[in-house]
Amino acid sequence: MSDINVKELNRKLEELFVNPLHTEIEIENLESEPFSLEVERTAPSNIARRKLGAIHPFSPFDNQQLEVAGDFARKYEHILAVAIDHENGLAQIVAAFAQDTASKDVLAAQYGMRLFLVHHPDVHGLELPALEKQYPDFIKLNVENQTRLEMRGAEGAISFEAAVSTGEPDIKQFREDILLNEHHIHWHVVYDRRKIVDRGGEMFLYMHRQMLARYDAERLSVNLLRVEAFNQYEGPVDPYDPGLPSSGNRKLALEDITKLENGRTGIKGKFELYLNNPKKAVDLLGNDTEWRASNEPENLNDSQRENNFHGSGHGAVVNLSVATSTVEDELMGDPATACRHAFFWRWHKEVDNLYDEFLRRMPVNAFGGGPEVRINKIILCREDGLPTVGDLQQIGKEAFSDWEAAFQDGPFEGGGAIITTTDELQTVYKMYEQIKYLTHKGLAYFLRVENLSSRDIESTVRIFIAPEQTQEDYRSWIEMDKFIARLSPGKNVIYQNAKESSVIQKPAVLEPNPERTQGDSGCQCGWPYTLLLPRGNEEGMPYVMLVMLTDWNEDKVSESTCGSISFCGVTNQNQPYPDSRALGYPFDRPMTGIANTLMTNPHMATRTFKIRHLGLEG
Repeated sequence: MSDINVKELNRKLEELFVNPLHTEIEIENLESEPFSLEVERTAPSNIARRKLGAIHPFSPFDNQQLEVAGDFARKYEHILAVAIDHENGLAQIVAAFAQDTASKDVLAAQYGMRLFLVHHPDVHGLELPALEKQYPDFIKLNVENQTRLEMRGAEGAISFEAAVSTGEPDIKQFREDILLNEHHIHWHVVYDRRKIVDRGGEMFLYMHRQMLARYDAERLSVNLLRVEAFNQYEGPVDPYDPGLPSSGNRKLALEDITKLENGRTGIKGKFELYLNNPKKAVDLLGNDTEWRASNEPENLNDSQRENNFHGSGHGAVVNLSVATSTVEDELMGDPATACRHAFFWRWHKEVDNLYDEFLRRMPVNAFGGGPEVRINKIILCREDGLPTVGDLQQIGKEAFSDWEAAFQDGPFEGGGAIITTTDELQTVYKMYEQIKYLTHKGLAYFLRVENLSSRDIESTVRIFIAPEQTQEDYRSWIEMDKFIARLSPGKNVIYQNAKESSVIQKPAVLEPNPERTQGDSGCQCGWPYTLLLPRGNEEGMPYVMLVMLTDWNEDKVSESTCGSISFCGVTNQNQPYPDSRALGYPFDRPMTGIANTLMTNPHMATRTFKIRHLGLEG
């Protein structure tokens, strides 16, 4: 075995991501030609990091540029395959990466390294640095958010008071959230468009729909309207920060407008073709919308796919950055920064509207015939209301054993411990060094469920929430968790902590510690735990929660042992997605009279609660 320090290799890899100016790489004990490289690089923009020397920035949303990054990934795979041992292979990869990042394709090489680290099954020790190390302006803009808002009044765009009253600081805070943006790029790397992954097109549509539902909830919490789709392609394009004055003619090039219109028309023209394959219809739509690799005949031999409707929307704004010299528009070309741009959300609402239009052509769900269960009560607790020791499943069973008494929130005793229930979940802003971030006070569920049969039942527990004011819109429901519970005949109490949510990255990241790593596998793909709860407002924003139980024996396809199965599905491209039902079920199809529907089935139950925002902690 080679005498190579893998920890030191990892540090050198981090330097090649973090410092684009001056990096010296020396790798000792490399059993090949000795390698030493010292290079000077032109500094890319801290905001977008334009591909050096190129007219257009690198963007993996562009099909051809993604292939360039894929070539780098294949190169690193080959180096490891032919190396004399694993450690020497890693050392040679870092040396090759140093040469690649000294070229004009620095960003393509970096994206290729991301693809390699996530998808190669035998990489141990090499990890990506935290996103804010790669993009230092994340911290800079986080710290300067209030100052920049104050400057708006002097610039004549919008006064600080007006900006605060419209909720813009909090919406900007959400868009700039480091862990949100880290999730977005990691998801796109895990769901590499070049690879065929079971239900990958469906996952693309669903995951971004969930991001939109959460963004809309944030906007409602500060009295802003839900985001509007960008569906008039000849209209003005929102700047990165809507509160700042924009420069130049912010309209897309005619070539880009035509491309988007043709892409939209082409996809709509295939709706009937997708419907001929109802089991895979949504996946086929997603494959064409994002241009994902597919072996389905409905997706093949179609020149419209080359338009890459979703990616073309991103690319059109990047092209605008070249035309108007607005470097902030380059954010739309990079999955690590695209969420920060206000236009990102309007563009994805347009993509989601196409998704909605298609779903309205499909049959509605029928909710009869669920498992033989009756949900008696949904009980909520904050983290500070839970005992710190003991078996919470058993404690809850004893504490909530009186099913006949009228339920009132408060302290309950069970197993010698106290559980305090609540109808109010709470969020706060916290500071980690210079980084301001939104998080919550923790939450857990206790569900009283009666198994009406004489046998054990395995059920899939599905939990969603929606702002009370938008609960009749199926697209506003936010997935909180999905897990399996075994129910004995008779009365059962199910316990689930939000740190185990199927939605979040595992293990749960509790704060944006810059020393964390992004992870080197799909197992670390998922929504940030800190953003699991929407912000709420200072008065306590009313929400509705749904708990639905379905039969796991009908749902089961395979079992996933890692990662966020709700947002990231599977990590092995040859593995089927571990749930036979549509993503987002029961909110995967339009539904009329949602409140009445949810209250008329015993395997469904709802409750109301509030989310109160407490401001900056400390």
